[in-house]
Amino acid sequence: MLPSDHQPNNNNNNSSANNDKALSTSATTTGSQGSNTSRITQEAIQNVAKYLPGGDTKRAEQEIVKDRKFWNHQPVPKIYEKIDQLGEIETKTVDQVQATPYTLPKGYEWYDLDVNSEEDISKLYSLLEGNYVEDDDAMFRFAYTKEFLRWALAPPGYRRDWHCVVRVESSKTFVGFIAAIPMLIGLRHEFKHENASSTTTTTTTTTETATTPTSSNATETITKTNEKFEKNVKMVEINFLCVHKKLREKRLTPLLIGEITRRVNLTNVWQAIYTAGVIIPRPISKARYYHRSLNPEKLIDIKFSSIPPFAKSFQNPLEVTKKYYKMNVKERLPNMRPLRKKDCTQITKLLNEYLSQFKVAPIFTKEEVIHWFVGREGVIYSFVITAPDNDEKILDFISFYSLPSTIIGNPKHQVLKAAYLYFYTCLNTNVESLMKSALIEAQNRDFDVFNCVNIMDNQQFLDKLKFGTGDGYLYYYLFNYKFPDLQPQEVGLTML
Repeated sequence: MLPSDHQPNNNNNNSSANNDKALSTSATTTGSQGSNTSRITQEAIQNVAKYLPGGDTKRAEQEIVKDRKFWNHQPVPKIYEKIDQLGEIETKTVDQVQATPYTLPKGYEWYDLDVNSEEDISKLYSLLEGNYVEDDDAMFRFAYTKEFLRWALAPPGYRRDWHCVVRVESSKTFVGFIAAIPMLIGLRHEFKHENASSTTTTTTTTTETATTPTSSNATETITKTNEKFEKNVKMVEINFLCVHKKLREKRLTPLLIGEITRRVNLTNVWQAIYTAGVIIPRPISKARYYHRSLNPEKLIDIKFSSIPPFAKSFQNPLEVTKKYYKMNVKERLPNMRPLRKKDCTQITKLLNEYLSQFKVAPIFTKEEVIHWFVGREGVIYSFVITAPDNDEKILDFISFYSLPSTIIGNPKHQVLKAAYLYFYTCLNTNVESLMKSALIEAQNRDFDVFNCVNIMDNQQFLDKLKFGTGDGYLYYYLFNYKFPDLQPQEVGLTML
């Protein structure tokens, strides 16, 4: 949800008073998070450094003292804060939410995207194509297709007014966008109470409606004991924040963020989950990107990857590299087939069971499973593993989505065809065998590379299946909710 600088922070609890404990009480502050690095405690530095490449303590000090006018007024933990408690940071009611939209600069207006309008989707496609995420070297830029955007923006329970567009009043050209979609997220954590008796258990349960997720409105169950915390929270996933490159000095980003926050809050939803490739206050986890070459010749040609060191000593390094990465189609699991709509009842049960082991993970309804995982050519590919003697009995499944990137400034190649690992279960199937079969399916569909981050059980197959370590990191964030640091393998959420 990421509210803007202009939105007041009516935080009535005392958490903010405790946020500065990681800093020296003698540290000088100037409207930011400290200005005298010599007085920053080692605890504060380490709290930030663990999220930086190489644990860079010098950069950690710089991050701590950075003037964060935007984030200082938001219900998020300070970037240096040690999180040892869970729960909402700010509590508000709908009648406290601003009733009118934020004021845009003269000549611009708000508009709600219509995902069913070919004209609207075309305008959004054009905005993202020229202005959305690209790598640091400006060699690649995400190229979401129109079909992908319709799929990503219109799950069960979506709201048109959660697809916020800023457009030019005169021409109706889209120059800014941000989207929210509804999610039910399961949060789990184990506490270790030093003074708690191992035989003492205190349980508090609050149930507003059904605790089993049978619809998108299924809501919260809270269980808190001396060892475990579990809560299912209605929130939104924030995505596709984009502002036209020529207008970024007009501060449209805070307005987009503030407006989506306002609209979501008006529906009595107060939390959000989001990811970013940069560090802001404050991550709950850091995952690393990994890449598995499927078309190494093209990847080397466009400088996405290079000849591996072991191959350079051979007479024909490229041919050795191609042979090394070639998937053996005979190793595909024999009882694997495309997912069918009628499989989704079983998939829902398997997926929620598998994801329940992770500390942050979505809870899916059958309707959501149908939307997200039934195959769409060029968008989402899903496969099930069936019992050897029963093609209707589902043991596990795996899915990946197609997200090409525009190759910037290359005269020979225009598009990098990338597959991204989505959700899977490995309750009854070896995860390495499952992933190997998915790689074969991607290779058969002429993908150039298969990407993932090291969340869930992914670490178990990365080395064995020849994934290379990427340069990028993906940071996970919760808005208006404190949650302790997680290792990537404790995260069960893949975002588009």
